[in-house]
Amino acid sequence: QLLVVKFDCSGSGTAKVTITLPLSDRAAGIKFSFLKECKAGEIPGFDVTLSSYEPGVRASYAVKNGEATSAYHAPKGAELPLAVTREAQSKTSFYLQMSTFNSLEFEPPIVRSSDAFCLVTSAGDAASGGWVDDISSQLIVNFNCVNSGTALITVVVPLQVQDRVINASFAFRKECRWTSTPGFDVTLGAWIKSEGGTYAVRNGAASRDFTLWDAKAVVRARQYSSMFYLQMSTSAEQLFEWPTAESSDSVVKVTLGGPAAKGGTAKPASEKPIALVVNYECMKTGTAVITVTIPLGPWNEAAFSFQKECQVGEIPGFDVTLGAWVPGDYHSYAVKNGAPTDAYDAALHVAIIRAGTPSYTFYLMNSGESSFALDRPSIEVSNPAVTVNVSGDALTPGPLGQQAKSLVLDFNCAMRAKTDVIVYLRVSSGTVAFGFRKDCKPLTIHNQEADTPHEVLRQAERITSRDGASGRFSSVVLGILIGIFLSALYNKFSSSPTAKGYQRAKIND
Repeated sequence: QLLVVKFDCSGSGTAKVTITLPLSDRAAGIKFSFLKECKAGEIPGFDVTLSSYEPGVRASYAVKNGEATSAYHAPKGAELPLAVTREAQSKTSFYLQMSTFNSLEFEPPIVRSSDAFCLVTSAGDAASGGWVDDISSQLIVNFNCVNSGTALITVVVPLQVQDRVINASFAFRKECRWTSTPGFDVTLGAWIKSEGGTYAVRNGAASRDFTLWDAKAVVRARQYSSMFYLQMSTSAEQLFEWPTAESSDSVVKVTLGGPAAKGGTAKPASEKPIALVVNYECMKTGTAVITVTIPLGPWNEAAFSFQKECQVGEIPGFDVTLGAWVPGDYHSYAVKNGAPTDAYDAALHVAIIRAGTPSYTFYLMNSGESSFALDRPSIEVSNPAVTVNVSGDALTPGPLGQQAKSLVLDFNCAMRAKTDVIVYLRVSSGTVAFGFRKDCKPLTIHNQEADTPHEVLRQAERITSRDGASGRFSSVVLGILIGIFLSALYNKFSSSPTAKGYQRAKIND
């Protein structure tokens, strides 16, 4: 039987290796020893691994102990690295880590391409430099092929070793095939045919403002979703797989929706385009680059990038949602991250609660990692003809967690009126105010100013249901008594002689 011994050298030197084979007929088994020579690079313990790697197996390393492995070595004359990134891959990932117990500081890695047809950029948490230790840091190398060919990609990681900087470098080849698909376009919501500024993708390639390496298009902070349209400008159809969307930074989470989110077919220009919705959930203030990739068949893909600005409130995680709530969809929030949404701005009062809604419930919750306590809220009403009664478990001061607390507002209208309502919420991190407008009309069946007869009927139904079971019981009893009285009166009248004579005379006539 074959016994394979693998070695993982983390430094230079010679080590004695002893192997013991237990045997059933020998208590001590069989032992044998040998010496293993190890040679490490200038940076013992510094490794760069692939996405799928096995400790000690050099085939899954780009750099081991500060030196490039044989597949990722720098070019030696006409001899190029063996490692190849295939044409279908628009990016590849490497992981920087230490196999020893120490840590090293490194500067932002330098990624270069030997040819202009293959444009490269870097991303991931290792792209900006920092410290490398036994927990890996990701370095993403993005490719944008503008022509066909094979380019040599070189990555240099400057490391601070004691009092000097040592470069750990490795290289690989990238196969490029121009992946543009004639006729496949991704347009913006406001689209002008042949106008470059209204295309994110034109003929399968990202337009100038949506390129992967230098995205200039910006989605502003107060925009919570973007809609793109997929269509062919020719008479052909194009199948596409599930698109993906990635954010370069944790400031924003991004999800996809719309009919195109699960793949489909881009139709010819004579038919309706298919919509792809990109939804944003800002976690903190900052700017991130969003990259959308649409696989086209087994080899091609269309990818485009843009910037997303985020501006969150001063209390990250403090949210107030409506009764029907979709996580991350700002249309279902009154407050997000401690700031009112556009519809519930306390100064604008854009949101309206209709006159036929006598009660409304908001839900307070903590969707973040920080903890804070909730104090008793207060209400401000601009029109004295409208009063608001407040109830719900949000009135009880205490810590606010992911389990939502209800804030119930009951509106009492003395007359037809409109009023601005502002809700003040006090938490340990500060005070948040959101507002809306309330349309009011008193709930009475005698209200002659009701909009329609149906409105009068609805008001009567509400009054009847409000009167309760006692009113209904009294009506039933009164009806029974009246019925008994009329029945007795009729019997008495029918049995009298006068009544009978009158009836006979009536018949004779």
